[in-house]
Amino acid sequence: MRITITENQYYRLLEQTEDYLFITPKKVSEIKGTTWTKILNHLSEWECFSSVAYDDHYFNGCDNIKAFDHTRYREDEYGNQNPGGTLTIGYGHTQDVKEGDTMTKPEALKHLKTFLKTDPSGADAITDIMGKWSSEGNKSITKITEDMFVSMVSLAYNAGRAPVWNSDWIQDVKKGNFNDASKEIKSWRTDAGGNPTEGLVNRRGDESQAFDT
Repeated sequence: MRITITENQYYRLLEQTEDYLFITPKKVSEIKGTTWTKILNHLSEWECFSSVAYDDHYFNGCDNIKAFDHTRYREDEYGNQNPGGTLTIGYGHTQDVKEGDTMTKPEALKHLKTFLKTDPSGADAITDIMGKWSSEGNKSITKITEDMFVSMVSLAYNAGRAPVWNSDWIQDVKKGNFNDASKEIKSWRTDAGGNPTEGLVNRRGDESQAFDT
């Protein structure tokens, strides 16, 4: 009898063996299937999903998006139909989105993975750093766990490439000071419009846990 399994199933089985060892990717192409699964699971937990297109100026925050009335795409509190932001759908997908567009969760995850593979603020933002450190002979990358890597990709996706590269916490990671990095992440970019938001505070708390050693 021949049994066929997917790439992700193969990596999940491999992960359970004694021979499995997470090696920090230095290129996006080096990210294994099991790591992609963890990245997508993590982001889908913290990024708000919408099955219909919405204007992110009038609807922001998970509670607002979940309560979004799909008949009111760009309507402010006075009922004015004025474009204010960016039409968004799925897990923050903004490319070629039109009013009335719909998207399923599997489609949204596919778009999310494509973005992470191709956009400079996706996984590339972290693998580029790992490649740079490796070329410099930095030994800290050998101590980075898969959960740390997933959290770093999440932070880059949420905050952008440049803020991550210039952050204090990434310098702590470079030095191997993971406990200090954990503390820095907890309070890093947790505000929206100058005010800390519960969602970002909780997200940073979750992302920082990977660095507790």
